[in-house]
Amino acid sequence: MPGLPGRLDRTFHLDAIRELMRVAQDELRIFPLVESGTSVLWPYLDELLDDLREHGIDGEVVEVDYRFQKGAHHMLVCRRIGFP
Repeated sequence: MPGLPGRLDRTFHLDAIRELMRVAQDELRIFPLVESGTSVLWPYLDELLDDLREHGIDGEVVEVDYRFQKGAHHMLVCRRIGFP
């Protein structure tokens, strides 16, 4: 799925998360999960979670109390599959 003009697409996010997980000790937390400057959740989040699982990474979307921008109240927590 190509990204929007000037936006970072699903492939970019998958590659970036895989690289960050390569160097992360336990887990990776990503916040916010909205398109830059909007309150719109990443349109490819479900597909990205499937992609991560195929690469041995479990992604969980967690609601947070912290409010940074309108509509940004979820964080992605990534862990290697099989990691406690």
